[in-house]
Amino acid sequence: MSKSINQKIKLLALWDILLHNTDENRALSTDEIIALLKEKNIDIARKVLPEDIALLNEFGYEVLSYKKKSYYYYVVTRPLETARSGYALRRGERHQTFRNAKNVANRQTVRNFWNGK
Repeated sequence: MSKSINQKIKLLALWDILLHNTDENRALSTDEIIALLKEKNIDIARKVLPEDIALLNEFGYEVLSYKKKSYYYYVVTRPLETARSGYALRRGERHQTFRNAKNVANRQTVRNFWNGK
């Protein structure tokens, strides 16, 4: 792929990396994310990465962060799988499944939950 095409899919690649490599127990540093993007032939500057993550957040893809020596980013919310929700309904876990689906659909509720509001 050409460099310009890789740059066009940068946000998708960034989301994919965060979704598959992070959770509440494992965050990726700025340097680790840049290295993983570089493996996909996507170049990104250190100063641009926070802007791209802010853009993901703006459009409803919740990426959380914290700072130690550098910034670390992670994704906690996972899309509800259709097969899992059907299984849960058959097992009588309808209320729990509805709550999970509601949280996935309403990102603001999830933000409030994690911020303790």
